[in-house]
Amino acid sequence: MTNTVRRLSAVAVCATAVGLLAAAASRPPAPRPHDADRPNEVARLRAHFDSVLHELRTADVASLTAAQSAARGDLISRLEHYAAASRFPHNHVRPGAYVPVFRDEHGTLCAMAYLIASTGRTDIVDHVASTNNLAFIPELAQSAVLRAWLDSAGLTVAEAARIQPSYDGGWIPAPDETPSKLRGQRRDYALASSAVTPFSSASAFFNLAARRSTPSRIAIWGGVLTGVAQVAYGVSGLDDADQRRTMGVANIGVGSTAVASSIWRMRRPASAAASRTASVSVQPLVTSHGTGLMINARM
Repeated sequence: MTNTVRRLSAVAVCATAVGLLAAAASRPPAPRPHDADRPNEVARLRAHFDSVLHELRTADVASLTAAQSAARGDLISRLEHYAAASRFPHNHVRPGAYVPVFRDEHGTLCAMAYLIASTGRTDIVDHVASTNNLAFIPELAQSAVLRAWLDSAGLTVAEAARIQPSYDGGWIPAPDETPSKLRGQRRDYALASSAVTPFSSASAFFNLAARRSTPSRIAIWGGVLTGVAQVAYGVSGLDDADQRRTMGVANIGVGSTAVASSIWRMRRPASAAASRTASVSVQPLVTSHGTGLMINARM
């Protein structure tokens, strides 16, 4: 059994290493704040704010009060100046992850933080920056204080979510891409991963442990099919730079182990010791001392 454990450990380590290399090769290095890609990031954010400004100016605001309309118009002008200045925060906390940054380490504010601070509500900015600096607006809007500010400014939560981009590359979430939806997607991915992992792990164990028996077609082909499926599922999780990517790497490692053990078992016949069959023979025995029976047993 010790040899089996050693084989299992060796194959698992090799397969995991292959999975990690595949994961690393699938994603380019995380952009640095001041490297050659930064101008592209600034251009992306400028294009985002141009689109948002057009949406804000053409929205139906007939239901707003005069005070709300005035505040809204003032904030739209300030947002235009903010975008033109092109002084956006950096994501130093999760390099390569597409997350909002309310206020970075240099004190640079995101668009929403800038608009809030411009009305004198630096207390809101300080609270968010110290408690939930990487949160999306729909999550922050659970605070009654922020909802009250948005109402006084004539902005909806959906509009505020459009104003807030993600930093250091990647997609800009639409209003319906709320944190709860993203968490649900990651939870579903985790559940599916945990469902297939036992099958891949079991097939790998049986293929490596049963070295003195005839290869089991169920274990071999089950390992191949579940392993390939788990590797493919793991690769699909690499497009997320956060929790799903970690689970994706784990899926690739477990799936690769299942496939490798199945191939190893397919190419390795049962041990010669297992091919011998037990037998018992009885023969008459005649000696000078008398007669009897000689029993030969072979295990």
